[in-house]
Amino acid sequence: VADPTETRIISNITQNLEVTIFLLIATRADILAAINKHYLGKETVTDKRKTVLVVDDNPLIISELGQILERQGYRIVTAKDGIEAFKKAISDSPHVILTDKEMPGFSGYRLLDALKNLPETAHIPVILHTASLNSEEEADAYQKGFFDFMLKPATEVTLVTRVRRAVDTYEKIAKYTSAG
Repeated sequence: VADPTETRIISNITQNLEVTIFLLIATRADILAAINKHYLGKETVTDKRKTVLVVDDNPLIISELGQILERQGYRIVTAKDGIEAFKKAISDSPHVILTDKEMPGFSGYRLLDALKNLPETAHIPVILHTASLNSEEEADAYQKGFFDFMLKPATEVTLVTRVRRAVDTYEKIAKYTSAG
């Protein structure tokens, strides 16, 4: 219930379902912690390192990118498809998401759309990682809201530079939104 003073809705639910409803006020952080614990089955992470969510259906690519970024001091969270990535974006609050374009079930584009629809994930920079991208697709990727893109295989310098730039942007946005 968005507005606990709206008792008409609560009364209707109570009568229709024959249940008792107890109103509680909770912060977004409390709600996310409850989702993590009761829906996703994990505790909220308190690691202070910057987190990168690496999403790819190829375990070798996940391993390679993860190792490079771990050597740079990042905490790495991985997902094998967009659906798993969406859940981990909610539960692990990454600073950057690096996603493959084509994956079974839920592409990088569908992941981006889902992330943009949630206030908790809408501000996370998402980098598209793909084997091919022509100039039309590149323009489309930026227009759809990707922060950046990289061609596979990315060099270590390219990967680290783009992730670092995305983390810097994330921190500026976080600082700006917390000040306002």
